[in-house]
Amino acid sequence: MADTNNVVFIGSKEIKHYITGCFFALSRSDEIKIRSRGKNNKLALDVLEILRRVYLDAPKYNISVDTDEFKDESGETRKVTTLDITLAGTLKKEKFKK
Repeated sequence: MADTNNVVFIGSKEIKHYITGCFFALSRSDEIKIRSRGKNNKLALDVLEILRRVYLDAPKYNISVDTDEFKDESGETRKVTTLDITLAGTLKKEKFKK
């Protein structure tokens, strides 16, 4: 099974929850993955931008776009866009001083 300690899955919670999740993941690993599907893709990009602009020194990222197919309850085939964002960087120390 794949290691999911450095993966943050974006859903329908408030953005602050995902920012916090990324902090914890970045404290355990030099590189994290942010994953989202469908209508949550915008939120994933917002998380990336906040981390990149405010909280990370020298961030590097790569965005991968794909499409998942699945059958809904009526048996109809649906397609949904997925984002996989790989993000590496160190947290800015001045943002976390007491």
